[in-house]
Amino acid sequence: MKIAFGKIYIADGRQEPSAITVSSRRKAQTENIIGAKKAKIFDRGNCTYSVEFSIEARHASELEAQLFLLTQGALLQEESPANLAFELEPNPKESRAYISFKNAVLLRASASIDGFTTTHGYEFSATEIERLT
Repeated sequence: MKIAFGKIYIADGRQEPSAITVSSRRKAQTENIIGAKKAKIFDRGNCTYSVEFSIEARHASELEAQLFLLTQGALLQEESPANLAFELEPNPKESRAYISFKNAVLLRASASIDGFTTTHGYEFSATEIERLT
């Protein structure tokens, strides 16, 4: 699986994302009308998607890992908002699938390091999802 945020690849196919969570939330409006026995709830039609995952990456040196740890979040924030694109790797009998969360915003980026390995956690929010084949 490849994951790109704008022009930056978060996962280039060598790292597998873990703990991927996708959730959606719709906005509703509640009206308490005077004299009514029940409140009215209206679907405002607004939907947001939340996408969370983590990536573990092995680097060529400890210095490279430290530089990546300290700069990756800032680089991604500079891209925000951008499309968050997932390229799904098929088995030999299937064609590739692409999912894009349009105009996603990076809400949170966290990072840790252990020697040559960095672990990054990401949380994005978007209002539109598109499947491209």
